[in-house]
Amino acid sequence: WIILMKGVNKAIIVGTVVKDPSIRNSGDVSVANFTLATNFKDTATYHDCVAFGAVVDNFLSKYVHKGSRLYVEGRLQTSSYDRQHDCGEKHKVYKTQVVAVTIELVYTPETVEATTQELATSSPMPAFDDLEDDIPF
Repeated sequence: WIILMKGVNKAIIVGTVVKDPSIRNSGDVSVANFTLATNFKDTATYHDCVAFGAVVDNFLSKYVHKGSRLYVEGRLQTSSYDRQHDCGEKHKVYKTQVVAVTIELVYTPETVEATTQELATSSPMPAFDDLEDDIPF
């Protein structure tokens, strides 16, 4: 038996947001760049992440900030560019990012208390129950 399998490119990271996400608009699409820190045996690793569209507008821009704990699921993407030094030399720089598809807040006892206090002083979360009744399924 021979099993042919397509390539797999999947990343799952649970970490802490290092600084507030950098959000910008690129045409009609919102783009957010953020970095997650993870620890393994007292060694920190930093993961550059990028997200696009509605998850940026409806979630990242409103609820994610420095110190947030996130579950991020997506794929790895590597890009490159030429960097020129002051001396005129060029070399290729590679950057690998996690292109986030799924992002969720991860709550710890400390974040539950902080979030509860924050929600008590902020505006209520938006309601998503105003869907039209003519959905065809």
